[in-house]
Amino acid sequence: MTSDRTEKPFWDHVEELKKRLVAVLFTLLLGFVVALFFYEPVIHLLTLSKKSQSPFYVEELLREKVVNREEAESFFTLPVNGRLVAHGEGVRQGDKDTFLLPKKGWLEVERSVPKERLYLLSPLEGFKTLFKTSFFLSVLITSPILLFFLLPFFLPALSCREKTLLKPFLIISYAALVGAFFSAFYFTIPLANTFFSTFNDAFGKEAISLSSYLDFTLFLVLSNGIFFELVGLFFLLINRGFLDEALLRSKRRYAILSIFIVSAILTPPDVLSQLIMAVPLLLIYEGAILYAKTKNKTKLLVECIYPS
Repeated sequence: MTSDRTEKPFWDHVEELKKRLVAVLFTLLLGFVVALFFYEPVIHLLTLSKKSQSPFYVEELLREKVVNREEAESFFTLPVNGRLVAHGEGVRQGDKDTFLLPKKGWLEVERSVPKERLYLLSPLEGFKTLFKTSFFLSVLITSPILLFFLLPFFLPALSCREKTLLKPFLIISYAALVGAFFSAFYFTIPLANTFFSTFNDAFGKEAISLSSYLDFTLFLVLSNGIFFELVGLFFLLINRGFLDEALLRSKRRYAILSIFIVSAILTPPDVLSQLIMAVPLLLIYEGAILYAKTKNKTKLLVECIYPS
């Protein structure tokens, strides 16, 4: 009996993989060039996702004195968000925001101006931030094309049962990424900003660099992405019968070790950041065991009520 599936020599696989990796790199490079034109709104979004809740965007009160140095009377109009604080003799109000100043007359105006408390700590930090943001955006916008190049290489190695997972996995993955994005920018980042800003006030005034805050934001977005992806993946694998309670329990120690290794690689080199990522992942794994146990009990109950 002959098989319809022909085996390729090893070096043919290597050659095909090389061609696909070149296509992936070229796609990433093209996406990077395109992303360079949109870096400003992306950086604005990553650093000031919700100005009303971000401690890194504050209103600063600016007071200035205006003196009429002309030989005749002159008019002065209040700036936007400005208010009159004090004035000298002879100053008369015209319209709502207009004042008539006599010769050598003066007035003081106070207005609020936005001030971003994010600093550049080195001459190259702006360029580093630009390239980091553009690469992040490039991976995001080219991910469907990257999958198009890479999936055909791995498909022959999958069994028919495993291939049935591919379409629902892709759908769940993209839905999880969208959910992670909204969760990060409307919940996680504002909450983390408020908490750490309040906590840091007890120790001193914050002087946060643009690069460090961008790393912090991307870390939270990545953490949300991994969280949502794993929840969707466990849900899919348990429902399709690829994972069960016994298998998950038997691999728990390896899962715990892998989680801490991945957390150490993906987070900054400090214990707190690693724990912030590792603890939710451990909870997801334990939740998957509980879900598999519940699903197994439900299955046994259904079989008991409706025996085949």
